[in-house]
Amino acid sequence: MKKKPLKVYWAPVFDRDTEDYTFLFNKPETVFNNLLKLKNKDNVDETIFACPAFANMYKRMLTFSNTVDSEYEYDFSNGKKHISKNGDVAIPIVSTRPFVYNYGPNFIMPLTTIFFAEEPLKARLTPPYLHNSEFLKYGTIMSGEYDIGQWFRPFSFELQVWKDKGIIRFNENDALMYIEFFTDRPIELIRFNMSKELVELMKSVTTSRMVFGRSTLAKKYERFKNIGMREKVLTEISKNLIDENPMVIR
Repeated sequence: MKKKPLKVYWAPVFDRDTEDYTFLFNKPETVFNNLLKLKNKDNVDETIFACPAFANMYKRMLTFSNTVDSEYEYDFSNGKKHISKNGDVAIPIVSTRPFVYNYGPNFIMPLTTIFFAEEPLKARLTPPYLHNSEFLKYGTIMSGEYDIGQWFRPFSFELQVWKDKGIIRFNENDALMYIEFFTDRPIELIRFNMSKELVELMKSVTTSRMVFGRSTLAKKYERFKNIGMREKVLTEISKNLIDENPMVIR
């Protein structure tokens, strides 16, 4: 018996009043399909790609590829806070919080994405650990997971570097992140524009702890449901859908 597809909506997130970073976002693809491009074509014997355990996992995981070569030099040693790009072209990068660890600063880049599902669905952000992405030589991205059907907040691209001082490089076409969906149902991935109304709804979610304080995800989901936020988000998304065929993940 075929299982009913689960609709998941996604969009890049940035402040359209100041900058438009649309061109930083290639369409996502499954990690499995992306890795197939790197397969050794001289190996005609059975490979990991034929393993059901491997295929089932990575066919349900998305990756986004980097769109531009970028290099930065930074120095946060001895109280300094310096970050600059090397060259004329680079994705903007800033440090917005104190050191998380006792080594290396944390940087944020405008590579943030948001997902919202019509039904409860846990999703997880992780570094692209099966890819030889250049930036992973210098640090990693901060991971996290939550229910994207019960909470409307973005997956931020936050880079934690290993040293207080050094360089960071990003190569074009390198994998940036993985987004994993925890379901055995097919997924229809549908893109939408992040309107001002949706940005305000997202901000009300991300800043709610300033009112309610820190709480468990379960309590956050309950408040989200009780105020009818799910219906508000889906209504606004429906007004901002992009007219294209959805990506289907099986």
